[in-house]
Amino acid sequence: MLERFISRFGKEEIAILHSKLSIGERHDEWERIRQGKIKIVIGARSAIFAPLKSLGIIIVDEEHDSSYKSETNPRYNAKEIAKKLAKENNIPLVLGSATPNIDTYYNAINNKTTLLELTKRANNSSLPKVNVIDLKQELANGNRSMLSVDLYSNIEENLENKKQTILFLNRRRIFHFYNV
Repeated sequence: MLERFISRFGKEEIAILHSKLSIGERHDEWERIRQGKIKIVIGARSAIFAPLKSLGIIIVDEEHDSSYKSETNPRYNAKEIAKKLAKENNIPLVLGSATPNIDTYYNAINNKTTLLELTKRANNSSLPKVNVIDLKQELANGNRSMLSVDLYSNIEENLENKKQTILFLNRRRIFHFYNV
């Protein structure tokens, strides 16, 4: 992604802020931003504090990701700061995600924000097959397992076919299933 931005806008127009920068490199980037030499800032959550003078748009990619919340002092949520900055500066805020946060999606479908949907992928590849399983219905049908009948069946099928399965367990203990 960085290469695309640099090839389109030039290295001189872009500041890159991330934790792998040395203190000196971070200082140099910060100074270029403060002096108005930078038009685009790309970075991790701390980039939201960049001293831009004429902010025109904020884009939060993969807005559903919990990494926008700082767990160390000072604690902050970069996405919430982005919302406040956008409102104060009367500029657009784009919250991008293939799997948006439920609050973001709820606000969009209830016209509190604008929902823009991409109906196809950039390279025209097919979208993955997704099954939404109501675990309350599974329980009502007598399934007391942590796994839905469908998920269990898919895991068994993969094992029988000598395929692998990856189960992602997030902090809220919701399973996501992908065939590999």
